[in-house]
Amino acid sequence: MRDLDQSRLIKNDFILAPADLVTNANLAELLAEHKRRRVKDANCLLTLVMRSTTGGFNASALMQAQERSFIAVSNADTGCLRMLSPAAMDKLGRIRLERAALLSCGRSRLWTGLIDLGLAVCSVHVPPRFTDEFDYRSLDDLVRGVLEHEEILGHTVSLHVLGGQEYACRVSNMNLYALVTRHLLDNWVYPMTPASMSGSRAATEHQVRQRNVYVSRLASVHRSARLEKSVLIGPGAQVGSGCHLVNCVIGSNCRVGDRTRLSDCYLWPGAVVSSDCNISRSLLCHNSTVLDDSQLTDRCVLTHGVRVGPSVVLTNCRLIVRSGRSEDSASTDEEVKQQLGKDSNAAVYKSAYSDRRDEAGDSDADSGPENDEDSVELEIWQTTLMADNVEYLSSESDSSSEAGNEVPPAEVGEDHFKRELLDVLQRAEQDKHPVDTMVVEINSIKHAFCVHIDRLKAILAYTILLYPLLKCEKDDESEDCQVEITPAEHFSQVKDCLENWKPLLKHYFNGFSSQDESLIFLRSFEDACCDRPQPLMKCALVLLRYFYDTDLCEEAAILSWNSEEGSHPNAGELRQCVARMIQWLQEASEESD
Repeated sequence: MRDLDQSRLIKNDFILAPADLVTNANLAELLAEHKRRRVKDANCLLTLVMRSTTGGFNASALMQAQERSFIAVSNADTGCLRMLSPAAMDKLGRIRLERAALLSCGRSRLWTGLIDLGLAVCSVHVPPRFTDEFDYRSLDDLVRGVLEHEEILGHTVSLHVLGGQEYACRVSNMNLYALVTRHLLDNWVYPMTPASMSGSRAATEHQVRQRNVYVSRLASVHRSARLEKSVLIGPGAQVGSGCHLVNCVIGSNCRVGDRTRLSDCYLWPGAVVSSDCNISRSLLCHNSTVLDDSQLTDRCVLTHGVRVGPSVVLTNCRLIVRSGRSEDSASTDEEVKQQLGKDSNAAVYKSAYSDRRDEAGDSDADSGPENDEDSVELEIWQTTLMADNVEYLSSESDSSSEAGNEVPPAEVGEDHFKRELLDVLQRAEQDKHPVDTMVVEINSIKHAFCVHIDRLKAILAYTILLYPLLKCEKDDESEDCQVEITPAEHFSQVKDCLENWKPLLKHYFNGFSSQDESLIFLRSFEDACCDRPQPLMKCALVLLRYFYDTDLCEEAAILSWNSEEGSHPNAGELRQCVARMIQWLQEASEESD
């Protein structure tokens, strides 16, 4: 966006859409509607397009595959958006709404179960907004900023919810990749069909059979092969005798051997499956090969050029990549032959982080997930299709395994951000910087280290609550200084920090106007107390009472936080330290009821 603004390429309203969006919505009509809306409301910055999970196509399946859904409040007459937040319910199944958002709408409309598509119709003023607000990293940041500062900026955001017959979904993980492919084959995305998506010749090159089976006229399918339902076979593909295919996509020039069963499989062009194989819920990338009598089940992924088999069984979300083994790795070759077959050229993917743990001999390595490599494959299927830190093991690129080229884990960047944030606070204390200057500095390092706003809030609160200890350790370069600070001294110093930087906290925590903001602050308080029990545990009660008295945390937020189990081993000890105040709040709540 910033590059577009600098190059001055945008001269009129435009549509912003992610590359992984699949939709049959009429984008031209959305653009025309946005222009009509701007005639009535010149301050309309953009129209946010979302999809409801009620009605139309198989929305319930999409809802289960999405990471989260949203609730929204808009003006029933103009469509002007007043509130947009993740649909989080409390233990009683209630959703928290902002009263101000409801009262400001006049006639308001409540939307639930909305799916974020990353799709928006934007005015020419959107790119300059990203230039002016350099901490904006996504469309979500822009929408949040406009809603929070509407009175100051003078801009508004409108909401458009697609109708029941309009299909839209982002293919952000393998579950959605499989689901959207099924919907395409089953004509839920009409007029986008397999026969019409590849150009004008595709309609004549494919035979359309019963139960949504599409077979290219240039493909060779044995007469005894059974194509049950929802199957697409591309040009040049060969399917042998006695095969059974259901819910599959066979790309161009693929080969499927005799007596092979494929279920919920996706073969990209050039993939080969030999005879007597059984493959389900798996993805085979370009030119990969599965040799005779092999089984792939439970979400396996074979990357480009991989060969496995013969007579192997692969399960449990394996990600198989090409291996760059050296000549002196005889023991490794033997293990690969047992696991992936004697003719394999592959290896099971293992992250660089896992390798470092093994080399360091970390005694706690077995206490985490069952397998680090399994967590990577699960991430592919359940969270995100593309990862920034994926490291391919390729015989064509041996340099990627050199220690100097390893990509550090995300925790390293976050540690740098914490140190930079501590420097900002120290400079502000020494030079008496105003809050506006601190905000500019914090936003700059947030953008530099790509820290999400929620994570920024948590780190900021954590750093302020531990500021006396962290400053002491940094100045004296000694970890023993923490025992020299008594609980009373620490509370006094933290209280001064909170009084001085309360406007800074209110800026990032939106004035602590919602329970979600207070919970982020309280969880950071828990992290600080559990990480540094001496001296924070002994002053936890007075700190929590101070939060309550100064309106940093409301009663409902404190009780909600106390009901959480906590992720630290000594979280129970912290709750015992503050039990007196929790009891007092509960009694006061019962008396008011």
